[in-house]
Amino acid sequence: MASILSAMPLMGLVKLGRWETAPRNCATNTECPSSSARFASPSIDSATLFLIDAHATVLFRGSPFRRQHKECPISRRRGEYPIGSYGRRPTRLARMCKSLRVTAIPLCGVLFDWRGTLVCDPEEELWLQAAAARLGREIEPSQIAALLSELEIAAGQPDLARRLAIADCSATDHRAVNLDLFLAAGMDAELGLQLYELDFEPDFHPFYPDVADVFASLNNRGIAIAIVSNIHFDLRPEFRAADLDRFVDAYVLSFEHNVQKPDAAMFDLALSVLGFQASEVLMVGDDPRRDGAAALYGIRTLLVPPLRDCVSRGLEAVLALTR
Repeated sequence: MASILSAMPLMGLVKLGRWETAPRNCATNTECPSSSARFASPSIDSATLFLIDAHATVLFRGSPFRRQHKECPISRRRGEYPIGSYGRRPTRLARMCKSLRVTAIPLCGVLFDWRGTLVCDPEEELWLQAAAARLGREIEPSQIAALLSELEIAAGQPDLARRLAIADCSATDHRAVNLDLFLAAGMDAELGLQLYELDFEPDFHPFYPDVADVFASLNNRGIAIAIVSNIHFDLRPEFRAADLDRFVDAYVLSFEHNVQKPDAAMFDLALSVLGFQASEVLMVGDDPRRDGAAALYGIRTLLVPPLRDCVSRGLEAVLALTR
């Protein structure tokens, strides 16, 4: 559902470094200055793990399941994910770090993205089915496919695309633009509202099962944790409900600060509240454009592959990279 509620995901092969659309300032809706030309623009596919240092140099690149699935597609069209889900090999990420002899980094803190990194989203089809069921309706697979297609088309309309690009800067704006998006896709207002409200229910974005152990291990090592998320609602209750709030030292949530990743201000806020320098933290996320931007500002960055199955996320890699 992140692809519906969060300005739609990147489609096709993504290049890290050359922004397809320049990052924009939420307050002025103008392009943010960036030094993206420093990137070597390596390809990122849905089967690739990247660790990027402060100079945007790829320290290593590898696939957690390349040996098993050489035919694995790199296309990221809606609904297409690698054959043999990455999550079915939950420990391969950490083992890969060790086999590549990646040196553990002395760090004071880890910045985690939330959606797609710590929690998983069901497929878009399940969101639509659930929203319809809440209204006592039945929705056919063909109707779901048509709605998803119309949503993608509607999201490409210039005005909606502009508003969606900065929607996480404001809870009010996020609600307004997404409801407008649903109407533009041909959804009736009642179904659109029910679909939107599902995103506030923890059951629709459960934590990956390895998050608790990784957080506890970082805490035992004295490494601080900050949640740095483009989001339109308060995540603290969800962390408290999962008994994870006790491990979190800071929350930097876009809607509370009228700014969102990839703007440098998001990372500056996290560093400021933790009291660390960029060289003392690791950013962990799944979005090469938004989370990968941390490397522009001197923060080592770990990008994990997309994963829709709610199985182990492979976050043991974070432990292998920190000391």
